[in-house]
Amino acid sequence: MRILFVVLHTGYVRNYNGALRQLAARGHRIHIAYEVDRDRQGERLWVQRLAADCPGVTWGPTPERDKTVWTSWARLGRALLDYLRYLDPRYAKAVKLRRRVEAWVPQGFPKIVRWTGGTTRMGRLLWMGILKAIERVIPVSNRVEEFVRSHHPDVLLVTPLVDVASTQVDYLKVARRLGITSALAVASWDNLTNKGLMRVIPDRVLLWNDTQKAEAIALHGVPADRIVVTGAQLFDQWFDLRPSCSKEAFCRRVGLDPDRPIVMYLGSSFFLAPRETEFVERWIRKIRESDDEAVKAVGILIRSHPLNPLMADLSQSANVVMWPQLPEPQEPRPITEYFDSIYFSSAVVGANTTALIEAAIVGRPVYGLRANELAEAQAETLHFQHLAEVNGGVLELADSMDDHIGQLGMELRKHTATDSRARRFVEAFVRPRGIETPATPVVAREIEALADCTLSPQRDPFWTHALRPALYPVVATFLMLTERRPWWAYTLRPVLTGTVYGASVVVIGWQFLRRQVAALTKIRRRSIKRLRRLGHDLWYESFHSGARLWRRVVKRSSKFRRRTGKRLFRSVNAGRHAFARLLK
Repeated sequence: MRILFVVLHTGYVRNYNGALRQLAARGHRIHIAYEVDRDRQGERLWVQRLAADCPGVTWGPTPERDKTVWTSWARLGRALLDYLRYLDPRYAKAVKLRRRVEAWVPQGFPKIVRWTGGTTRMGRLLWMGILKAIERVIPVSNRVEEFVRSHHPDVLLVTPLVDVASTQVDYLKVARRLGITSALAVASWDNLTNKGLMRVIPDRVLLWNDTQKAEAIALHGVPADRIVVTGAQLFDQWFDLRPSCSKEAFCRRVGLDPDRPIVMYLGSSFFLAPRETEFVERWIRKIRESDDEAVKAVGILIRSHPLNPLMADLSQSANVVMWPQLPEPQEPRPITEYFDSIYFSSAVVGANTTALIEAAIVGRPVYGLRANELAEAQAETLHFQHLAEVNGGVLELADSMDDHIGQLGMELRKHTATDSRARRFVEAFVRPRGIETPATPVVAREIEALADCTLSPQRDPFWTHALRPALYPVVATFLMLTERRPWWAYTLRPVLTGTVYGASVVVIGWQFLRRQVAALTKIRRRSIKRLRRLGHDLWYESFHSGARLWRRVVKRSSKFRRRTGKRLFRSVNAGRHAFARLLK
């Protein structure tokens, strides 16, 4: 089987590394095509290692799009559709997510939406219906189609597909046009809620759990029969890890007191928690000022998010370390170090990060605190509720710092190895097919099963071809108006455009006439030259022919004269001799 896997950047290969290795080991050929060349955290290393270990795996960039009015509109129209999504009441508190999408749309579009009733349910549905209809009218990119045809895939995989104004929609359109089975591989737990919409529904959607299944149906309109729950293959390796050293050796390595329990803080991304450093400093200060001796003397291990280094001042705090130090090198750190840090911790604290799920897999209790510094990561996101609600939730959330300190004190006195809430959460959110059933083989089997789906090529409906010429000037005008220029620029543009085009016609016409005159002059000179040469040739040939003829006449007349003279002489001489004989 030939698999074409289109990813936003090569970092997504990490999420499906195990499944891709299993598919390659079974003899399938896989080509990984990335849209963005990024290597901030060593993302390229994952695909390099995969291609080096698996001969059937290749990788390379996707082709650039054709620069046309339709491709420009595709990015803009998809961004407008994503913006309308965040007008849904479910995203009323997601201010930061809505602002992220607003950066993609024209400045005046939100006002137009409000004036036309787009903030209401019916108005929003009308706008979204219009944009989805225009999406169907957008022609398929020729370069994308040629790229897909060149690889002859049996299955087309895409991820994440739901980025704002995603261009991966074009690959699904091409797959549908060519009769190729397509599938979305949901890469992370926040993809279906915190990003954009699916403009084209693939043939299969591979996701983690029933919670994501409900999100795909409710938020994206995916039919239930196209959804396959596989489990979270990203975390399979965490179930097989064991500590690489003792707690004493670990504490010596990081610089903590081995005789004290450890509370670990896991950082979140900068987008979700830009003020996290302020919170961490306040959190450490409150712990050290606590009346609870168990909490006050606890060891604190701070682990920053790779893209959000925490710059907290730890000089005044004892038994507090930041480990590892950031920025991290391009070479990813061994996962065993990360596992050890969670394993030897008695409790884990964080705002909103995937690391809290990894802590739950290890079996450690997870705590959080509603704080102003963390509001963007918690109350303003939908996926944060998964930590608190799925199967009873894994996150013990406090409303105040005092309550949070009290919760930590109670946890430090339990002395339990694992947390039952964490196990229940993992069973529902990470491995819904069974705690002992890895997700990686399931994902590989489901991808293989896609090849058995026989699809017939689907051409664009006839009405899309009919609407393209009519919509072209509308789309071009709308794109022009999105340039955010002053009003007088649009007033003068037709005049200036007409002047430039008129001058261009005059200049081009004059140049054309000059070229034609020059060509005619050249032809005239060439003709005169040829006539002269022909006349000379005729004169030369006629003169020499006449001379040859004259010489031939002279020669023949001289020859005739000599012959005649000889004959006459012989005749006279014979007569004279005959007359002489008669006289005798």
